[in-house]
Amino acid sequence: MYSRIMVPAHSSCEYIEINFVFRDEHRMGWNQDEFVEADNFTDVMKQLYCRTFTFFADFVSSCPELSLLEAKDKANTFSTNWCGVILFTALYHAYVSNLYGILLPHGFKYSLLKSKDDHDYNDFLQNLVGYLHCHVVKVFRETQITSEEYSFLKTLILFSG
Repeated sequence: MYSRIMVPAHSSCEYIEINFVFRDEHRMGWNQDEFVEADNFTDVMKQLYCRTFTFFADFVSSCPELSLLEAKDKANTFSTNWCGVILFTALYHAYVSNLYGILLPHGFKYSLLKSKDDHDYNDFLQNLVGYLHCHVVKVFRETQITSEEYSFLKTLILFSG
């Protein structure tokens, strides 16, 4: 079953506040449930969008540097850099869980070891996840990145746009 929240158009800051309410009512974690193999990645992404943005909103709420920005600059920072922050977070959790692929919120995984149904996105996703795994997760393993280093890099990515 998919969670759907219909939210009227708001500014990015108001939307993040709405997501905090959702987060408090629907606790979730990166490795909370058993892993679920994503055979139909499009359906999984529909479900995970809200969860992913909720994790992003939770992260940005803990960045005191954002309080120094005006609302317009905050919205620009969010919209420009949220994808990079989420990908970096998913890759870190794949590293922590020793997964050869990418780990998405609530235990959903996209494994590079399992063949996927042929669909329009298959080649793109295989190439993207393979590239990210080889160039990011591999470095995590080689350097044995700490949670403090990961948090610093994630904050750096947020402001890198």
